[in-house]
Amino acid sequence: SPADVTIGLTHACAPSIPATPKPADIRAAAQYMFAMPENPFGSDLRQGDLHSSGWWMDPVYLGRYPRSTRSVWKSWMPDIQPGDLDLIAQKLDFIGLNIYHSRLVRAGKRGPEIVPWPTGHPHTLMNWPVTPQALYWGPRFFVERYGRKPLYIFESGMSLSDLPSSDGRVHDPQRIAYHAAY
Repeated sequence: SPADVTIGLTHACAPSIPATPKPADIRAAAQYMFAMPENPFGSDLRQGDLHSSGWWMDPVYLGRYPRSTRSVWKSWMPDIQPGDLDLIAQKLDFIGLNIYHSRLVRAGKRGPEIVPWPTGHPHTLMNWPVTPQALYWGPRFFVERYGRKPLYIFESGMSLSDLPSSDGRVHDPQRIAYHAAY
């Protein structure tokens, strides 16, 4: 019956991790995660960072787009009609997250700044940093922004070259270590 149905939305995000435990860096990481900064990868297109959790989740859970999305993506914003956001912002039962990696963020003079991972920091075959802290900071920032509701991690993992051992099996020690750390 409809009363037994549980409905939620799952978002593939790249949470921000504060570069230090300083309150300013924690605030900067949360701000960056939900803001729409210009593409940090240097694209000539002003397309913004597609991993902005605010772009995807604020309309659903808060009934509005983040102010930063309206300025960075102005030419791509949908034509919001009266009542549109009321339809979009329906009560959902849970938040789902897919978390594979994250960014390191600190408070800078002009706002949040991405901090490069140190040389030698482990990365997956897709060149995504291995960041177990993402499974703490991502859910924390989501709960702080959208309130306490059940939160599920639906996807996480890593890409790597799997090779069978001499016994014909893939023992997968890197992936096992990855999941143990996460």
